[in-house]
Amino acid sequence: MAWFAPTEDISKGDIIIADDEYFRVRRITKARTIDNPTIQFIKTELEKWKQVVS
Repeated sequence: MAWFAPTEDISKGDIIIADDEYFRVRRITKARTIDNPTIQFIKTELEKWKQVVS
């Protein structure tokens, strides 16, 4: 999992590089509180992705 600021442009299928490893975004959850509809943060579920060298 990875968390992002609510202003980040994250989409399902995006590739993220962290610690020289590649991950693909599988699911996105936008966190809000019950009494405030403003997005507080974005949580993503990731899967490890192999870098393809052509």
